[in-house]
Amino acid sequence: MAWPTRSQKDYTALRKGVVKDIMAGSTKATRKKEKEMLARPIEVKDEELRTFVDEVFAEEYRNSSFNTLIEAKKNSKAIVAYYNFINAYYLIQKGEDAYGNVCCMAVDHAKQLLKLKGKK
Repeated sequence: MAWPTRSQKDYTALRKGVVKDIMAGSTKATRKKEKEMLARPIEVKDEELRTFVDEVFAEEYRNSSFNTLIEAKKNSKAIVAYYNFINAYYLIQKGEDAYGNVCCMAVDHAKQLLKLKGKK
């Protein structure tokens, strides 16, 4: 993920076409629809989740990502990140390769939400 407003390197990469703006051409309504689609409640068995994680992540990130998703599945605030991961994975299986990044961001989002669980 690039931050062209914060980094000259990222800005240059965006201008050269090395990275693309995923928000370009999207409207608020389409983003809302996509967000709802990714947050649709869905659960899979832990063994199946392990297979999904193994297909998406490099070997060194698999265990921590799997554990984070299992924790998110059990947490009422972080479960949306779990849903995002599974729904994005199914979209990848349908040929929507761009959702690979969504899978990775879902795990990062789950980590953030799990850190917030004890704070008030």
